[in-house]
Amino acid sequence: MDEHNGFEWLEPGTGFGGGFGPIGVHWFEARIAFRVSEQHVNPRGVCHGGALSTFADYQIVPLMGRHVSLMDNPPTISLAVDYMGPAAQGAWVEGQAIRLKETRTLIFTQILLTADGEPVARSNAIYRKRSGAKQAGP
Repeated sequence: MDEHNGFEWLEPGTGFGGGFGPIGVHWFEARIAFRVSEQHVNPRGVCHGGALSTFADYQIVPLMGRHVSLMDNPPTISLAVDYMGPAAQGAWVEGQAIRLKETRTLIFTQILLTADGEPVARSNAIYRKRSGAKQAGP
């Protein structure tokens, strides 16, 4: 499934995230990616906004570093998603996560998601640091 060099494929685990499917993480470039498949689309055949929002919530993953699993990410305090265009079934969706600011207890991030190179959504998020957790990443 590693059709794009540099991505490591991670499974979101069980529960809600498990239905999403694998997430590609490029640790060095702080990027995440997935291929829009049948479980992601709405009745119109394009990626459901809820699927894009779920994916956007993983923007913290490449900023935390390899030592943190998808299931150990910091809790999401706030997630805002602005939709800009459709992502058709089969499209390659990816984005580069950016750490905007970090305080003693919070991490502020943003990501622009593209589908086959065209902007489809942008997202800003705030995550609460876990007490005692070592923070790492770019």
